[in-house]
Amino acid sequence: MNRIPIGVGRHLVTQGLLILLLGTYGWGQETIEKAQRALDLDQTGSLSYNLGQAHLAELFFQKALALRQQALGPDHLAVATTLSHLGQVYEELGKSDLAKACFERALAIRTKRLGSEHPTVKALAKELER
Repeated sequence: MNRIPIGVGRHLVTQGLLILLLGTYGWGQETIEKAQRALDLDQTGSLSYNLGQAHLAELFFQKALALRQQALGPDHLAVATTLSHLGQVYEELGKSDLAKACFERALAIRTKRLGSEHPTVKALAKELER
């Protein structure tokens, strides 16, 4: 059996998802491209953070956040994910007030979208209580 290389498989899945979003949700090509770019920036931020480059990760997450808000709206779960990532970076950089603001906003979005009883919401709320 021939296997598709991982990178190629991811590309095909991404392209299929883009077509689905275009047809199902009526998203325009520009919106989808912004959302994809934001995902790439978020992933690059995660990689930078994991390599000990918190200042660089901060820049990637800030750009990802701006694009996700623009493409998906301010209350999308993907925005909450980037806010959580940015909050972690701010904690690492000693920017406690900014970190807390990111985590609180991420919690508000997740609560609105998932409900207060969702395990992710409960875990984040518990973490914020500390």
